[in-house]
Amino acid sequence: MTHVKISWKRNTVALASLALICSCIFVITMSNQDLPSTDLVHIQDIKFRIGGRDKQPVVQFKRYTAGVINGTMLVPWLGKNKRLKEKNLQLPKCPSGIRLNGDDAAVEKLTHCVEDKTGLMFPVTLESWRYTKKFLCGDRFVMFHKEAALLMGVTVDVAMVTGECNEDEMYTVEDERRPTRGFFKLESSKTCTKVSNPYFIGGNSHLAQWADTVMLTEPSLHVDSSSYLTIAIRRYEHHNIYHTMSDIYNAFLVARYLGISPSSVDILFLDGKSSMSSKMLPFWRKLFHGTHQLCHLDKPIYYPALFWNKRGIDSDLLDFTAPELPLSEDFANFVLTSFKIQLKQLDCLRPLTALLVSRGNYMSRNISRQITNEKEILYAINNEKSVGVSAQWVRLEHLDTAAQLRLAATADILVGMHGAGLTLALFLPPHA
Repeated sequence: MTHVKISWKRNTVALASLALICSCIFVITMSNQDLPSTDLVHIQDIKFRIGGRDKQPVVQFKRYTAGVINGTMLVPWLGKNKRLKEKNLQLPKCPSGIRLNGDDAAVEKLTHCVEDKTGLMFPVTLESWRYTKKFLCGDRFVMFHKEAALLMGVTVDVAMVTGECNEDEMYTVEDERRPTRGFFKLESSKTCTKVSNPYFIGGNSHLAQWADTVMLTEPSLHVDSSSYLTIAIRRYEHHNIYHTMSDIYNAFLVARYLGISPSSVDILFLDGKSSMSSKMLPFWRKLFHGTHQLCHLDKPIYYPALFWNKRGIDSDLLDFTAPELPLSEDFANFVLTSFKIQLKQLDCLRPLTALLVSRGNYMSRNISRQITNEKEILYAINNEKSVGVSAQWVRLEHLDTAAQLRLAATADILVGMHGAGLTLALFLPPHA
């Protein structure tokens, strides 16, 4: 058991408060300063190059790319620790909200987006996708960096699945349904007569298993068809907000990469979970066009474009060596805007709000990492008037997703033991 008792010291919150007061001064000082309007910015330790289809200036430094798009400089980092807010972030030059109705023109547009090499700011994941694409069957099966793939013109045949659906919130991998050969029926074409054997990172991952079930077939006109780009996801920790957010973040990056609004993307869960009562489902339903589950399919469905997304455990959200989560502000804005939640503005004349996230046993799991004297801390903060901080104690499992996001968006200080609840740090105001 890793129970921790935090000794209360008046200086602890006082220092945090002082830091936020100093940030008030910084905000006032920087509020009227915009990004440079010139196309070339000289920054130490970076390389300037001309790249992209339109020969747009691109700044390459460390692991990120900053490009000048319509006069807007996109720079996520200046130097080692100085962050510059992503301003006026724009999508790649591809149609936003492609509605796929099975016609070749729509499919060609999406393929063009995949081929787009315009110099834009993207995470390392997407940069690697651009330069490591492998065409396994013409343009019908495109693999990205051995961790994701795009299938053009594929039917998901639910009849080719073994096992039963599971209603248990705590189901295991062994309980889920297993696809067999023919589960993915890929339409053959003049350039797609044989699928090369794909190799995905993690030999036992769901992507490797899915690849073994792909079978080439003639085009079929007798199955229902999806009209939207669909992202196929296999959830590993569907009830955990941290792992759910890593899956959502991965899907968000796919939409950004293809230049499609996430609200125009469908999600297909290809796992054995059948219950629709999961507290995490509202996240998915609110952020994307539609959500569908393998256990609820009763007939084959044709997908003009089906993206196999990488594993949630391979998400940039779990890359603890990165200096910052790529596109974090864009992602947070996407989530909060979908729930119609606004970030709190720092008001130096009002008391600060501290959110104390408590951890307890949840869904038959015994939680070991806990702060044993939470009530003592809460009492001490709220009764130390000179500090100017009001603390709120909360158990996140008792709240719906929207309520959790609102708490994070209006907090100045987030306190908690290491755990999934600290995922809410993604949605804190910039000054927090």
